[in-house]
Amino acid sequence: MLKRYYIPAAILLVLLLSIHQTILSQEEDAEDRLAVVSKYTGKVNVRHNLMVKPVTSIGNRIRNSAVYKRDTVITKTASTANLLFNDNTTVEISEESNISIDTKTVTDRDRSERKFTKKASIAQQDIVRNINVKMGKLLANITPSKSVLTEFETPTGVATVRGTKLDIRFIAGITSISLFEGLLGFTSAGNEVGFDITPGTSLDVAAPKAGTVTVSPKEGALEIATGIGKAIVEKDEKVSVSVDTDKAETSISSESGSIALVTNAGTISIDKGEAMDVKVDPVTGDMTVADIEGDVVITTDGVTTTVQPGIHLGTAKEDDADDGADKSHLLFIFDSSKSMNDLIDGKETKLEAAKKALSDFVAILPADLSVGLEVYGHMETQECDDIEMIVPVGKLDVAEMQQKINSLHAFGQTPVAAALEKAAAAMRSLAGDKTIVLISDGVDTCDGDPVRAAERIREEMGIDVNIQVAGLSVDESAKEQLKETATAGGGNYYAADNAQQLERSLKDIEAGKPASMVSAEDIEGPNILLREHGGQIVMAPKDEWKQTIDGVEEKALVPLYSSAVYAFKYEQLATFDTFVLYTPGEDDTNLKEFELLVSDRSWSGPFRSIGKFQAQNGGSAGTPYQPFTFPEATSRYLKVQLESNYGGGRLTGLYEFQLLGELKTRDE
Repeated sequence: MLKRYYIPAAILLVLLLSIHQTILSQEEDAEDRLAVVSKYTGKVNVRHNLMVKPVTSIGNRIRNSAVYKRDTVITKTASTANLLFNDNTTVEISEESNISIDTKTVTDRDRSERKFTKKASIAQQDIVRNINVKMGKLLANITPSKSVLTEFETPTGVATVRGTKLDIRFIAGITSISLFEGLLGFTSAGNEVGFDITPGTSLDVAAPKAGTVTVSPKEGALEIATGIGKAIVEKDEKVSVSVDTDKAETSISSESGSIALVTNAGTISIDKGEAMDVKVDPVTGDMTVADIEGDVVITTDGVTTTVQPGIHLGTAKEDDADDGADKSHLLFIFDSSKSMNDLIDGKETKLEAAKKALSDFVAILPADLSVGLEVYGHMETQECDDIEMIVPVGKLDVAEMQQKINSLHAFGQTPVAAALEKAAAAMRSLAGDKTIVLISDGVDTCDGDPVRAAERIREEMGIDVNIQVAGLSVDESAKEQLKETATAGGGNYYAADNAQQLERSLKDIEAGKPASMVSAEDIEGPNILLREHGGQIVMAPKDEWKQTIDGVEEKALVPLYSSAVYAFKYEQLATFDTFVLYTPGEDDTNLKEFELLVSDRSWSGPFRSIGKFQAQNGGSAGTPYQPFTFPEATSRYLKVQLESNYGGGRLTGLYEFQLLGELKTRDE
């Protein structure tokens, strides 16, 4: 009698196990999701594990849009796909492309083996995002990051970036790269040959056989590290480098143009059709010419001779330019213009506040940090060229730095643009990360354009330089210009009204934190989470979440790792791009990170992430609001997910959330 229940029971068990496995798989997938298809045309497929799913649309919703670790995005003829990553990096994939995406954690072994080019990586990076172009073309705009390193891999080699804009394609065995912004480090397959690419450069790279790479610039010039010297390759020239590890031999040849090879023994000229083989002793590093094709010549101390087999070319060693490439450099630009004599709150002058903040701050800087100080407006001449590097960038001497700071007086003009240009020139030759910190109270008074100056500096020097701006008790016109300058320079604007706030801003800059807080006056637009503007809460673990959209009078104690979902009037669509968190000076709050997700379908989801954000603690009475911006999103529901915390606390205090945007009408 009981046997008839066995089969249904077995089926039920299998179903339960299947559901359980599906839930586990979904949880794993949620953690591994790297991007979404935000826009597409034609036929686009996403390969996840062994399944290929077509990207489709139902109304405003894109189905099968999520892209996880080790997924592949495939575009057909006359098809395109735009990917939006969690950090707002965008990748536009052209037709007939096959692009796979993965991430990995950078280990100490990776760093010791120097798998990433020096100028494109730094010690604190811990995540590598790999975008493998198996076939096709893409345009990428990488969000600058000190924690995430992005690699574009083709069968030819790996292009490594922290933040840049580039076009890369792999078709018919050739990798073509056009770099528009930032800095790009390229390493050939097998790590034999490496070089850096600067903005405005276009090139083709091929690997016709194992151990061989051929490089030809189409725009700009390249300096290629060959292991035996630096090959200088101009536009329309083509150089081929082959490395035979078994024979410990490197060959370099010119397929077009004349290649200059800079070695320890002199500069070698290799014309079209000529080639040279160099034997490198694996123990001593001694380089000896093994074979020659053509009339290769070498110039040493102004004397040119023919290269013959057996000639010693010196000892192979790493580029001196690599020394200290991971070092960080910090240059302060200090405003000593006449307006710095103005009082703050009728107590101390801006100059006194700035000197105190900077003097106290340099005392706590790491001893191995490279630091400099530039000042303007400090001379009685009151001229616009009153700019001086009073402490060159180098090893920090706290006593000297403090003495220089404390000796400053305020007399002259505010040549912000010229000061930025001078600072960039002083740091241009330094290897590693370069941060310029402008401390100012006003606009440029010397007919300069600080915003354009910051843009030029970023265009020339790439992502290894950033310009941070600390505004001290500034008016609205000055605030606007200083904000735009920081943005153009790849940095943030930090507002300060006194010495204490300025020192905190400097600490935030040195720690790599985002701009601290803003005042209520800086927030433009209605809070669409408020009922009067169309917001309502539809899901929360505790009623206290309601208080976060009803004013800031009372703190709400909310469980960490919980979430709440907000809907908009009549569950209609809303468009928004800014989320604001109110944090009134509570350094002990447990809230560290949160995630924003949106859904067009239901308050229960499914949701897609529009970003994770670091909540900075410690606002002040005057500037308690911290804004977070992201690419404009349109949805019916917003989910706020608390992600992590400091320490072991289980509750965090929330006061107010703001979502800046507007509701769409029914016919929009």
